[in-house]
Amino acid sequence: MDIFKNTESCNTKDIIFHLEKLQTDFQRLQIEHNRNYFLVKHLNSLIDRISLIKNLVNKDPRFDWKIIQDEMDRLFGEDQSLTGYGINFDFKKCKSHRRANFNVMINKNNQNGIS
Repeated sequence: MDIFKNTESCNTKDIIFHLEKLQTDFQRLQIEHNRNYFLVKHLNSLIDRISLIKNLVNKDPRFDWKIIQDEMDRLFGEDQSLTGYGINFDFKKCKSHRRANFNVMINKNNQNGIS
């Protein structure tokens, strides 16, 4: 299945696209096998689960990570020699900040570590 080879470029739109394809396939099966009551009920259950997953995928995260990701992409586009990003999250404006610090190491094998 070649569609899963490049998982790094997978995003919400890709996930929704494939879920909608599954939903369409199940709906087609319902029509083709409409005399099989138990199969139709099972397919309804699967379609409902797909709808739930679509809602979860589309759910807004607690923070708007997309803005941060876009800015990181823009900065890396300007300078491909970057080895990381320094980001501060502030919950309120104040003169002296009290921030927790942590580092996240992300490598190409998708093995992440927090230190």
